[in-house]
Amino acid sequence: DNADLTYVTYLNDNFVGGDFCYYNNENIEHRFSPKKGMTIKLNPKLRHKVDDVNEGIRFSLYTFLFYKQKDKKSLL
Repeated sequence: DNADLTYVTYLNDNFVGGDFCYYNNENIEHRFSPKKGMTIKLNPKLRHKVDDVNEGIRFSLYTFLFYKQKDKKSLL
């Protein structure tokens, strides 16, 4: 994605597989298994992936935020 900031919230955890993986600046893989209610904040500049779900269905809510600088300054 090309968002400035991304949040992912996991709505369930009754599935097998679907681990979230990201790679730090040294290209070292970090992975974790999502749990129901867990929200992660992603830096879209870091490489990341999600493993295949082998059993069940994974439900998640993605929020993509884009920063837009205001042309005119105002209180609102």
